[in-house]
Amino acid sequence: GLILQEQGYFLTNYHLIRDATKFKVKVFNARMVAETYNAELIQGNPVNDLALMKIVARKVFTPVYVGKSNPVFAGEAVYTLGNPYGTGLSINQGTVVEPEQTLIVNDKDYDSLIVLDGAIGWENSGGPMLNSRGEAVGIITAIYSQNDGTPVNAVVPLDAALRVFQDIINKGFVLPHMASATTEVPSFNNTGIEIYQWVGLFLLGLLSGVMTGMLSMGGGIILVSGLIYFFHYGLVLIRPIAYLASFFTSGASAYKYLRKGTLDLEKITYLVPAAFFGMFLGYFVGKVLGMTLIQMILGVFALLTSLVLIFEVVTSNGYNPHKEKPLKGIPTLKYSYLLGIPMGFFSGVLGITGGVIEVPLQRAVLKLPIKQAIANSSGVVFLTSIFGIFLSLGDGAITGAFDWQFPVLVAMFVIPGSIIGGQ
Repeated sequence: GLILQEQGYFLTNYHLIRDATKFKVKVFNARMVAETYNAELIQGNPVNDLALMKIVARKVFTPVYVGKSNPVFAGEAVYTLGNPYGTGLSINQGTVVEPEQTLIVNDKDYDSLIVLDGAIGWENSGGPMLNSRGEAVGIITAIYSQNDGTPVNAVVPLDAALRVFQDIINKGFVLPHMASATTEVPSFNNTGIEIYQWVGLFLLGLLSGVMTGMLSMGGGIILVSGLIYFFHYGLVLIRPIAYLASFFTSGASAYKYLRKGTLDLEKITYLVPAAFFGMFLGYFVGKVLGMTLIQMILGVFALLTSLVLIFEVVTSNGYNPHKEKPLKGIPTLKYSYLLGIPMGFFSGVLGITGGVIEVPLQRAVLKLPIKQAIANSSGVVFLTSIFGIFLSLGDGAITGAFDWQFPVLVAMFVIPGSIIGGQ
């Protein structure tokens, strides 16, 4: 990888970290001694085989000096860096064969690549390519042909790689000192988020809000899945975004149900402390799960949501709070606080609201009508989202895993749609 900014943001290849559950990086200090740190995925881009990550540390790192990728001319001498088997830095000299070429490897198009002669090996994957002035002009991608297994000596131009992550980079939170070194890309309101991304985030929030507002379930799954599959953000960013959006959506729903008299504050009082405990536990469990496993869990929850919705459509009955049958005996209510733990746990792990678990549990254990189970769930989600906001943003600020400004900014694009959908 190559460090881009003093706070420890760096670029590498996506295929290197795709199925990993925990990231560790080695950084050479001024004495050329390797220091080991944890790292977090900020945003991935499997299409271009690129990943933007951050070293989890509150210290200053030395970034590479960024040069212009264009023009790189045929015949120019360049240098590729690697670290084979973690034994030390290797430097290989090569020559640019083609400065801008589209390659088709394994039936996949790779655009505007810099092709070298034989200067690239597996140990160079994700590392920088330097020009003769010592400027980083590209990030090496070790592409292998399925036909004969031979490597394709290709480099992604660095300015093209930075454009892939412009929604994070252009806002000045990551690379403020590199603005002159990168290509200008039109963006929306100077946030780095283009208009189509803004619309996508708004619609994602709208759909999530509809599900959360109507049923108090499924909305978080939609939002988290969309942020993973369409925007490729890492879970470390997704969870604070989801909690911020959930705060406004579930808050509006809880207030609506409270005015209608559907929200039972006594039951919520029992559920919330356990939900907090479950979220705290789940949050740190989620930090050690790989993205592939996270996606599988989301798929299971999406299926579970569909089954719960079908069941409720078939079996639901109307709700009248004045005709509700009282719970027999305090013990059922007394031990109902345990119902908050599963909801909080999975909300902590994935960033989802957890309503898909909480609503059926209240229906089955407390024998509540669907409308009151939804109302109670919205109240618990609202309070746990507050806890989640402080937990996730505080963790990022204390450990240095990410800058708090970016998830807050993205949430600002999601929240309006969430509020409208929730109504």
